[in-house]
Amino acid sequence: MSQQHQSPPKEEPKEPAPPEYASTKDSWSLVYDTYDEKHAQLREALTTLGNGIFCTRGAEEESHADGTHYPATYFAGGFNRLDSKVGDSKVSNEDLVNFPNWLPLTFRIVEGEKGKEKEGDWFEIKKDGSNLLSYRKQLDLKTGILHRWIKVKDGDKVTTISSKRIVRMHSINPHMGVIEYVITPENWEGQIEIRSSLDGSVENTGIARYSELASKHLKVLAARETDKGILLVATTVTSQFVVGMAASTKVFVDKEEVTDVGRRVLAEQEKVHEICSIKAQKGNPITVEKVVSIYSNHDAGVLEPGEAACALISYLPPLNVMMRTHLLQWASLWEHSDVVLKMKEDEERDAKESHKHDSDHNPNHDSNLIQGFNCQLVVRLHIFHLLAVVSLNSLYRDVGVPARGLHGESYRGHIFWDEMFILPFYTLHIPAISQTLIRYRYSRLVRARQMALQEGYKGALFPWQSGSSGCEESQTVHYNPVSKKWDPDNSSLQRHVSLAIAYNILRYYDTTKDTQFMEMYGAELVINICRFWAGLAFLNKDTGRYEIHKVMGPDEFHEKYHGAEEGGLKNNTYTNVMVVWLLLKALFMIKDDHVLRPRYRDDIRATFDIQDDEITLWEDLTRKMTVVFHKDGIWSQFEGYEDLEELDWEGYREKYGSIERLDRILKAEGDSPDKYKLSKQADTCMLFFVLTTKELQKIFQDLGYPFPDDIVQRNIYYYLARTSHGSTLSKLVFSSILQPYDKDFSWDMYIQALRSDIEDTQNGTTGEGIHMAVMAGTINALTNRYAGVDTSRDALHIKPHLPDAIEAVEFSMQFRGVYVDVHVSHTDVSVNAETKKFPVFVRDILMVASDGKPASTKISNGEGHPSSVSSSSPSYESDGEEEHTRAHHEAKLKDKCCHCSLEFEHNTHGHHTCGLCGKKQCTRCGVGKVSIVEMSWLDQIQVCDTCYKENRWNDMHVVCQGQQQSGSKKRSKRVPRASSMERRQLRAQMRESRD
Repeated sequence: MSQQHQSPPKEEPKEPAPPEYASTKDSWSLVYDTYDEKHAQLREALTTLGNGIFCTRGAEEESHADGTHYPATYFAGGFNRLDSKVGDSKVSNEDLVNFPNWLPLTFRIVEGEKGKEKEGDWFEIKKDGSNLLSYRKQLDLKTGILHRWIKVKDGDKVTTISSKRIVRMHSINPHMGVIEYVITPENWEGQIEIRSSLDGSVENTGIARYSELASKHLKVLAARETDKGILLVATTVTSQFVVGMAASTKVFVDKEEVTDVGRRVLAEQEKVHEICSIKAQKGNPITVEKVVSIYSNHDAGVLEPGEAACALISYLPPLNVMMRTHLLQWASLWEHSDVVLKMKEDEERDAKESHKHDSDHNPNHDSNLIQGFNCQLVVRLHIFHLLAVVSLNSLYRDVGVPARGLHGESYRGHIFWDEMFILPFYTLHIPAISQTLIRYRYSRLVRARQMALQEGYKGALFPWQSGSSGCEESQTVHYNPVSKKWDPDNSSLQRHVSLAIAYNILRYYDTTKDTQFMEMYGAELVINICRFWAGLAFLNKDTGRYEIHKVMGPDEFHEKYHGAEEGGLKNNTYTNVMVVWLLLKALFMIKDDHVLRPRYRDDIRATFDIQDDEITLWEDLTRKMTVVFHKDGIWSQFEGYEDLEELDWEGYREKYGSIERLDRILKAEGDSPDKYKLSKQADTCMLFFVLTTKELQKIFQDLGYPFPDDIVQRNIYYYLARTSHGSTLSKLVFSSILQPYDKDFSWDMYIQALRSDIEDTQNGTTGEGIHMAVMAGTINALTNRYAGVDTSRDALHIKPHLPDAIEAVEFSMQFRGVYVDVHVSHTDVSVNAETKKFPVFVRDILMVASDGKPASTKISNGEGHPSSVSSSSPSYESDGEEEHTRAHHEAKLKDKCCHCSLEFEHNTHGHHTCGLCGKKQCTRCGVGKVSIVEMSWLDQIQVCDTCYKENRWNDMHVVCQGQQQSGSKKRSKRVPRASSMERRQLRAQMRESRD
């Protein structure tokens, strides 16, 4: 990561106001103002703190795992394998481990005279909250600080307790957790004891349905006193993942440290406690500072984690310094990642009313979650957790991104195809993080090759569930909580996970044009994945087309054909089409100079022995792959889908209410989802989510299949009616692909996706771990779908499609090494880039941000081209010339060439839009191409004859393709990144230009 990227803003962020000043409209704070036993674990997951190395759930400091609370700390890559007995079978599972609990901090009142003291119970919140007089917990998203204020009673004694907690987000020394714990006697005084502990007795007991499986992953190696406090060292029993924790506890009264506190240490076999004693005075706060240094043997330069933890705790900076650097790091992350929403007030009010209505019908809803539904708050909550799980501290570590984050034990912490939804967020905002996550897959490429060889194929076969080693971690049996039985599990046949990996690599390259990364890592991964699919496909001599069998699609409900012994399906449309897309991309990468440098391209063909016959096979696959159709032209989800039975959807809704997990319901009834036309989530429709309509149209044309104008819409509504939305991703996908056809329905489904975790709509699953993919996907939907940012083309394209509920969206992003600020509303688009000249297309009209000045353009509320351009950027629109008369404009709207008036009959005459004036033209009239060379990459745009002949592109500092000499390519110097103050000034200029 560049130094410019990590530079913090000059202004230091302020800490949140006391609770009495907390606002219900605050979009930076998640607030709970009552205690709720039922939703305790949900709240713990949603208030988890992390720094990319480890995450700690937001449990109370005084709590322990008791069925209500579940304090837990998880390390990135912290896996361990245990064997369990299920029935008569032995199963082996690798789990994300719950490591020692560093949170425990409590106190008790000691009564009686000296020598006759009577020790009370250590304080903890009772399960039903009966000893609480007031309760408030607040997660400050801007600063990464978890606050809590409670007032408790013990008999007639009333005590106020406040705490402040961080998991330090720091680029140099993030190996710390800090708690500030303040005890204030309200109506009493006397001696108290304070206990600070490190607990290594924890087990993986966070998932009730895993209770039959082995859960004791840790062995404590040391639990003892040190010069500065206490130490606990523990290791996983098989993987030898060693963690050392050293804690220092200090007591302050009136901001002065009290050293005479009768400190003593009590060491148990798996726990160690530090106990201090002090006299409490009525109304006088006692502040306890607990600082814990945390290392593992997976940290660079660490041989013995216990020694490293003790060394760090011996040279602690003051607490205010640790807090300040933590705040500055979070401020820098937010500067690059925040997405600012401006909502219409009436729509916000409707969302709140809908939120209240939905909560009345959702038994798992937390009624005190937030005051109404604040879209901006939930968006920032999602970004916060994405940065907590994988941050700049993750760079160059061997870590993947678990589907449920580092927030719980669901899915055993494994890495799935969810990366397809998650990585685009990091690629757009902090692409170095995407590099790290792709390298996780690259590090396991050897294992993936071995898996492919075991199946009898070349190339690489990546596992559906991946952990530490890259071998297949999917279960062979799956527990059904409805039937209370263990069912066979064929989910490892979801081989499309490899397609998701390749997709992320290629989209990363589209956004960054990082040729060096492609040469070092990306190309090898893509080629090996292509080889596997080319080997899995076989030619059906009867049809003359290639087929792919024995796979599962994203649907997950259909594992095999009903009554079949063997798992897997034939010709899943999503899989087959994505294979064609991947092979087309790989062929372009191998043949074209723009992706790989010629010398490296030749080297990679020689290194991997890519022969001409293999290239020929790939090309043949892109022209002869099988896609199965219904009789009415709908794309069949897989071969035989049309012949399945229709499900009585209304009958099942009436009988069960929630039918999201129809697979479990049907199996519990002795039936099978394999019999019916139903889906857990988008399967065929995933194609419209990950690929553009133009990409799909080209693929189907090359395959010789029809692609009618209405085929996308027809497929969407056909499968939407047969989807149970058993995954949080389902509504996210449909909200995105429905946007062009039903904006209101799209927005409604987006809101449902946005609520997935914060309202725990999946029947209590969020307490087991957040859903990383839906959190990232909801952010990507705002930037890529609604704001319309497209980074996959020759230059940055923006085609806004904002819902009526959103007035404007504003965010920062990175595009091919350039920092870009984007503002999109219903009436205007503003772009500012930190480079000399930055071309951007707004609804296919080219404008340029130059010399640090934002480019702004007015846009119509419809789906047409910009209606006017502000004076802050060059204008390249209609100027009233004869070639651009109203008649030509009307011809364009009627799908006629603006020059020869040739009608564009679908799939008969090719046409495109001029990149300068926005007019449509046929391929015969529009043959000119120009290349932009002012940036650090070479891009081409197609222009009409009028613009081409008038040299209108000269104003854009572009040169004609074919006239450019190989040695004369201009490359602008990289402009240093602006300071935070300069960035604020530029944003102010953008606002002024909009006003």
